[in-house]
Amino acid sequence: MARIWAALVALVFALVGFLATATPARGDTAGLNAFFASYHADTGSSVALGDGRTLWLFGDTFTPAGTFRRNSAVVQGSDSVVRPRSGTFAKASAAGHWYWPGEAVREGTRLRVLAMDFTCAEPCGAWDMRYERTDVLTYRLPDLAYLGRVSLPRRTSGAMWSQLHAARDGYTYAYGSYAVTGQLGKAVEVARVPSGSVSCVSCWRYLGTRMGTSMELGTVVSVVRKAAGGYRLYSKRLDMWSEEILAYDSATPYGPWGSRRTVTTTPQDSGRWTYTVEAHPEQGAGTGRLALTYATNCPSLCGEYHLTAITVSAP
Repeated sequence: MARIWAALVALVFALVGFLATATPARGDTAGLNAFFASYHADTGSSVALGDGRTLWLFGDTFTPAGTFRRNSAVVQGSDSVVRPRSGTFAKASAAGHWYWPGEAVREGTRLRVLAMDFTCAEPCGAWDMRYERTDVLTYRLPDLAYLGRVSLPRRTSGAMWSQLHAARDGYTYAYGSYAVTGQLGKAVEVARVPSGSVSCVSCWRYLGTRMGTSMELGTVVSVVRKAAGGYRLYSKRLDMWSEEILAYDSATPYGPWGSRRTVTTTPQDSGRWTYTVEAHPEQGAGTGRLALTYATNCPSLCGEYHLTAITVSAP
């Protein structure tokens, strides 16, 4: 009898161990990468919803069912299980237009999402898309019901507002990248708005171009707060033309930025390239670690979108 009980106890512990392994812990990049292997999407940003859940927003997406969407979303529960939402998360503003989502920020019982509006004249080639403007979309929490949109004014630089950072100085900062003719890398404009007021268009204050092409940034910059104070910016260097993920430091969310370093490199094979690095501090990647994702595709926009999650030393 003692042997039987010992065997049962051992079986229980084995099952507990199996379940703990089968359900990926928050910050487990292996679990995220297993999901990304079947959910082919790009430009993945994430935001904590304040109740233990995390919302992930994606651009072009091929779902496991084989459907294509211009944008999609999944909810990562407090149990770390990822549950895709049906349909397109951000509905197009007009016929012939689509949204590619940027980052989101939680403001009380509202979620604000920066969504870039694009269109394309027929016949629409792989690189013929045209940026129109960025809208701020509002969703209700906790059910993520859509409540409406407001449009940000088009800047003369053509800056595509896509990134947000809720700082601790009473402001939320926005970052918009734009190309400069004849120069590699993107320049980045910075704006700020009082905390809780991202959807108040008249509240935005534009601080001008704070990051030049000499920083060799890609289209997306992702800003996080450093544990010891100050801020760190991550970006894929020059998007498709390099393997490097860069980091810069600043005492403020708007620069000046310095202490440039390469934090890691991304694999390049069979003509594929990587782009759009995003930081995910809410993932709790472990002591002294920060989760990043980057997207992969091929130069002809082959549709083989893929995200990869990695961890780097936390700032």
